[in-house]
Amino acid sequence: MLFRHFATNGEKRFGSGVMQLTEEARRYAWQEWLAEGPDKIMSRCKGGDQKILEWWWRGKIQTFEELYPGQVVSFKRDCRNGVPPHARIVYYHGRPRPWDREGLI
Repeated sequence: MLFRHFATNGEKRFGSGVMQLTEEARRYAWQEWLAEGPDKIMSRCKGGDQKILEWWWRGKIQTFEELYPGQVVSFKRDCRNGVPPHARIVYYHGRPRPWDREGLI
């Protein structure tokens, strides 16, 4: 499983905006969702899908940053002067939205 990572108050966290899940991981998530039920899971994991996925797979996650250093970049943080030449994925979080930017995609 691959996720984008970010830090909050020095704690490593995982973002669900860019992720790659194996078939086995998707099956596990679906089975857990059905077994526990969405209401129980959502009440335990405030913060939506990101918190749920982080809770299920803590310690089993690899990050894009670890496997592909510098190739998955933040529009806000890394593209102030254009898209870096080594970037393979530009992800957006918050504003601006991708559709607010002309000529980037």
